[in-house]
Amino acid sequence: MSNWIIYLSLFVLLLWSAYKLTGREPRGKQQEDVQFEKSDAFLQELSQMGWSQTALSRVKGQINSAEAGLFASSSFHRLCLAQWQGSKQEKQQHLAFFLSFLDFPKEWKGSAEEAATLLEKMSKETPPHHPFWKDFAGFVAECFSDESQEGLWRDLHQLRYLIANQQANWVRQHHGKNGQSDRDALISYLKTLKKKVYRLDESARLHNKVFLSANGHQVRHFPPNLKILVHFHSEFILSAEGQFLLIGDGQFDKNGTINGASFNYASRNNRLHWLLDIAPVRKMDPVFRKKMMKTKAGRYLAPSLFPRKNLSLSLKNWAFHYKNPRGGTAFDGVSKYSQVQREIKKLKREVESG
Repeated sequence: MSNWIIYLSLFVLLLWSAYKLTGREPRGKQQEDVQFEKSDAFLQELSQMGWSQTALSRVKGQINSAEAGLFASSSFHRLCLAQWQGSKQEKQQHLAFFLSFLDFPKEWKGSAEEAATLLEKMSKETPPHHPFWKDFAGFVAECFSDESQEGLWRDLHQLRYLIANQQANWVRQHHGKNGQSDRDALISYLKTLKKKVYRLDESARLHNKVFLSANGHQVRHFPPNLKILVHFHSEFILSAEGQFLLIGDGQFDKNGTINGASFNYASRNNRLHWLLDIAPVRKMDPVFRKKMMKTKAGRYLAPSLFPRKNLSLSLKNWAFHYKNPRGGTAFDGVSKYSQVQREIKKLKREVESG
């Protein structure tokens, strides 16, 4: 009987303790409230930057304050996805807002200092296969218009070169080792990806331009450059020496400035790829590249392809054709196309080995 009395007393004591605690907030709850208040202050700061209340309500608790204003970071990515709504015109305004975090210069001069300043405003930790790049490319493709604001589309076009710089630097930083070439670092990176993620078979024709003198009698060649794509959007151009070819990295290397990499907004090789990634080059390229592409001495031209309908023009273009082993772009009886394919096969073996 005495044991039952003891058990009953303990039970009553536990009930009393629980009752006393009902009016007191758990310590963990107090800590949550403090964090919540800090979060509210941070969200208010983001609102002042220009992010909509709707977007902020969607990402509450998912944003890292240290990277929210850093273009292409994971937090920036979440904010962009949450903000992306409205009419086509409103979405163009969203694009302009996203770009404002880079403070892109009105005239990009391509200097090393300029590149460093711009790249500091982009996440160094976002890899080329990160979903941000696919989503951002989708934003651009979704609200593309021939009647769009020229300033916005010029900046978006030139941004493609800056993104290529960021992605090349990421590969160097995360896969490069002392004494290794960019080629070695890229091979190391590609080995971490599934085969369906990267492509080695896309045409590198536009990245193998040659110099044609003003009188049309002299042609100067670069060794074959290779093109590698990740999810089609992220592009790497490798020189025969195993270095990344980049535009606007401050080096003003001829092969890099003429044949360098550019991010693709289109998701495949179609008409949209022409409209977004090829056609804007002539009109919207930075001045420093235009000046190098064409001088009084001559100009750089990509090897030609056959026009689909005009047979006479097709025959004329054969003289400068990408696959002509005796044409103006060939070297030692080997067409530029065959030169590139030979090097791509070597690269493929290295990527797939081990």
